[in-house]
Amino acid sequence: MCLEILASVLSIFGFTEIAITDHDVLGLDLRKFRHRAIKQFFHYMGMEIIPGIELSCKFPLGGNQEKEFHIVGLGIYHVNDLLMEAMKFLREGREKRAKEIVNRILEAGYEVDCKRIGKNKNITLLNIAENVYKNDGSRGGVEFLEKYLISGKKFYYPKELLGVKRAIEIINSLEGIASWAHPFTTLGKRKCEIERVFEQFLNFGMEAVEVYTRKQTIEGVEILEGLCERHSYRLECFAGSDTHTLLDIFLYVERLLELFREMEKKNKVQNGSEQFVPYFCYSDLTYELKSVIIFVDN
Repeated sequence: MCLEILASVLSIFGFTEIAITDHDVLGLDLRKFRHRAIKQFFHYMGMEIIPGIELSCKFPLGGNQEKEFHIVGLGIYHVNDLLMEAMKFLREGREKRAKEIVNRILEAGYEVDCKRIGKNKNITLLNIAENVYKNDGSRGGVEFLEKYLISGKKFYYPKELLGVKRAIEIINSLEGIASWAHPFTTLGKRKCEIERVFEQFLNFGMEAVEVYTRKQTIEGVEILEGLCERHSYRLECFAGSDTHTLLDIFLYVERLLELFREMEKKNKVQNGSEQFVPYFCYSDLTYELKSVIIFVDN
């Protein structure tokens, strides 16, 4: 991905703050020279970078059922032992999952480019799917992932996850902002479940919720708006396009700006502020792009 093009496009559209995140690893690690250079380049283009991370978590939903949740931490400018241990735990869990899934795929008679998969620092299911040779000689991809690799499918194997409470504690220990990403994507349309989980996460120290996304229904927005208004003195209000490829960013940047304007019209501004700072989350490692808006006080 060409960071120069990305920076140029975002500056044209008026972005001033860019949050770089990744799943289970820091999207921007300021201990690394390359990442410091990236930060400096964006600064030259008139944008500041906010380091962040999106942690893969679990939370019980009743009985023995556990669901995967994503907790975003923004403003992670340094690391501590808690974060280092968590990233190591999650990385090793991804590697274990990848090994188990690849073995199952090989046993089923497919060919897999294991060396190419191993080059990824943060192995995802899509990384695996894209390096499978199907029976007709073509490469796997999204279709293979959805057919075989997700929960309940033939080659599925669960990965290690942090507890949500633990993830929020780690983010708070680094003075970052802990946000619950895409609630309805995780839980579907279960309003009662959303409210119960919302209250639990709030008690854990959650400070923000992603309320508006390009995929969100009007009903979902209204439910989350109501929950956030009930706790407005404790929460930031986020919006996001939830895009995952560079192409998506170019396709949906206008929609993202529409979200900005819609939130302005609704006066969904923290503590009465009349300004917002748009944050655009970009993953340099796994090519996942995620955008959020944070409303802040002057």
